[in-house]
Amino acid sequence: MRKLPLLSVVIPTHKRPQFLSQAIESALQAAPDGEVEVIVVPNGADESWKEVAKNFKNYSRVHWHPISKAHANVARNEGKRIASGKYLWFLDDDDYFLSGAASVIELAEKESLEIASAPVELVTHDGRSIKTLKLAPTNDFTSFLLSPERCTGFQFHIFLRASISDFWLNEKINIGQDTHWAHYLCRQKDWRWGKVSESGCTWRQHSLPQISKAFGPSEHLILQEQLLWETIMHLSYKNQLTDDRTYYAAKGMWSLIHAGFFMHPRYWYPVMKKVQARFPSTYPNIAIYSKPVGRWIPPLALETIMLPKRWLNHLKRQRLVKQGIRNTWEF
Repeated sequence: MRKLPLLSVVIPTHKRPQFLSQAIESALQAAPDGEVEVIVVPNGADESWKEVAKNFKNYSRVHWHPISKAHANVARNEGKRIASGKYLWFLDDDDYFLSGAASVIELAEKESLEIASAPVELVTHDGRSIKTLKLAPTNDFTSFLLSPERCTGFQFHIFLRASISDFWLNEKINIGQDTHWAHYLCRQKDWRWGKVSESGCTWRQHSLPQISKAFGPSEHLILQEQLLWETIMHLSYKNQLTDDRTYYAAKGMWSLIHAGFFMHPRYWYPVMKKVQARFPSTYPNIAIYSKPVGRWIPPLALETIMLPKRWLNHLKRQRLVKQGIRNTWEF
């Protein structure tokens, strides 16, 4: 009888052969003692993966399952159906695991976790480190998701496959797939969750064609706000919005308001009003609001006063990014 692997890594891929080999090679090393199966799901009208597959034809732990529909969540669900490992980890084809990946699995095993997470290393197109995306200082997965450091990316988390067997990714959405998935899970139950301090994976930043590139920063923030608020309301209705979760929910909402207000004040003004009503005497977690003047001037007035300066900083940042002098995250 074939021994089932400890870990299944599902890699959706579409027209990124230049990164795919590194993703697969890192996945093969992700679990202790090599107890891993790698399920690569090419999706859509793409033949470029076949050249990469030739390099792994003698690897019994690498399986290829092409599908006709070009949609990452369809591919992830296909991989999830096929997976046989105790744990499941979704990896994008342009990212790769780091040495800390094994410690995530070891923690899940030691503490019988349903979800385990690790920081992610943000890297440039050519793999140069930009910064580490750390996890929120809480031991509750729901509080973590509500917080400004919500880190919903697929590469942050492994899942106990048996625990998510009845939950499927939404195959109708093209934008914010990871954010939708994380909030969907959060609304289902309280999860046994833990985290490690060592980075487990990368998140590559590059300018190659992506569906999400058609969705600007303002739209991404609005999507996050809508999903976060829906989760807050769901938890409130279920009487599951504890004091700890309320604290992180307020911080999470204010972080989005501050990030998005200068780009779209007409959208964020009513958001600010509902947050003030729901979480009175709370403020964005930035330096000016910790000073007396920041508590004396209403947030709407202060955000409005800062509009010219923030727009100038934004335009300067965009110019440097376009010139290749800075990366979007290097500010």
